[in-house]
Amino acid sequence: MYSFCLLAFVIFTCAASASTILPLRRRAQSSGAAQLTATQAATVFDVEVKFGNQSFLLELDTGSSDTWVVQTGYECFNATDDTQQLPQQACTYANATYDISPTFEQIQNQTFGVQYGVGIATGLVGYEEVTLGGITIQRQEVGIVNKATNPGDGINSGVVGFGHPSLTSAHPGPNVANDSEFLLFDRISYNTLFANMYEQGLVDPYFSLAIERLPHNVSSGPGGYLALGSLPPVAHNSTFAKAPVEITKTIPVSFTNGTEEITEWTLTVDSIIYSSNRSLYTNSTPFQAVVDSGNPFNILPPEIADAINKAFSPPAVTDTSAQIGSEQGVYVVECNAIPPTFGVTIGGQTFYHNGQDLILPYGNNICLSTIGAVVPTAGISLPFLGDAFLKNVVAVFDFGKNEMRFAARNDSGTPTSNNPSATPIMANAGKNRVGRLSGLAAAVALAMILLVA
Repeated sequence: MYSFCLLAFVIFTCAASASTILPLRRRAQSSGAAQLTATQAATVFDVEVKFGNQSFLLELDTGSSDTWVVQTGYECFNATDDTQQLPQQACTYANATYDISPTFEQIQNQTFGVQYGVGIATGLVGYEEVTLGGITIQRQEVGIVNKATNPGDGINSGVVGFGHPSLTSAHPGPNVANDSEFLLFDRISYNTLFANMYEQGLVDPYFSLAIERLPHNVSSGPGGYLALGSLPPVAHNSTFAKAPVEITKTIPVSFTNGTEEITEWTLTVDSIIYSSNRSLYTNSTPFQAVVDSGNPFNILPPEIADAINKAFSPPAVTDTSAQIGSEQGVYVVECNAIPPTFGVTIGGQTFYHNGQDLILPYGNNICLSTIGAVVPTAGISLPFLGDAFLKNVVAVFDFGKNEMRFAARNDSGTPTSNNPSATPIMANAGKNRVGRLSGLAAAVALAMILLVA
């Protein structure tokens, strides 16, 4: 999650063959399919995952790697004072919680503990029979969370991460030291759910994602498709842009045990195109960005974000209100504003955004621009391409070729569209989606603070 951005969350998958399609939220209607649900005005995307014979909705996240669920009787604590226990309702998870099952095998002398931008989730580490989209992994390493400060969306019970194994969060010892240094540095990597699927030959080593925007005034509904080893069934351009997955330059090697390795779905953005005063402008300075399904925003270098937000009519302005929390990098915009044309160029192809995806409802008749500015933390600047981008493309994440591929959706924006605003937008995205760092970005920022302290 980013310095004002949101928590990156889960992508999960299970398939009985090399080409499995996961419709984003209802229950699987045939082997290998699972439907996703979009919640909080399509800023969170949940999918059904089974632990043993117990079913849960988990948040899909390409920006993190662990798969975990809250345990029955878990304790909820204040994120800023972890000595203050709160009612479980304050953590806003679903009523569905995990009971230790006969298929669960605890890993002795290890503990689960993951640090996010607004809190932590800690508990047991163990093996469990996990099923996603009709595919079952018999001994999948998972977290069973019994203490949390990190919030849910009201219907999910945890997270399923589709990031790289280098970000997994098991720790040595029977207890978690409740401090950031332990959670960020003292980690034992393990195979993720999707890594086990393709290493066992159950799916090809890539997954693809097509997430959906929701109608006006609707806070939850069908969320799109996740496909394993194939493409989701949505209309899209036949030409895919390709971008290699890169080592994130701003991640210190101390975070990955002294070795340079891929930690996130990071690529290079070639340029940004936007309109202002009926003219198109191009900023051709390339920069790295993390593609993160758990982040509603596109977080861009400050000079680019500022120019784009000034091009809204009326202009979006940086937030100074206590109501939103004075989050740096956040721009407030009129809910009936007209957004500019906006496109991201990757691999020589420009992906224009539908204007509806550039304004996000916050609640209380307040809206935010989904173009945020990177705020350096401890010297770390980490841009993101989040849900605002992903709603306009079919995105392919390929572990086998170590690349990402993108094709424009047929309902994305165009370079000549007026991009009329999706107003009035009143469905509430929720405060939990603002001011949260994505798993890795938060970890990096905290890591750098610890290193220089």
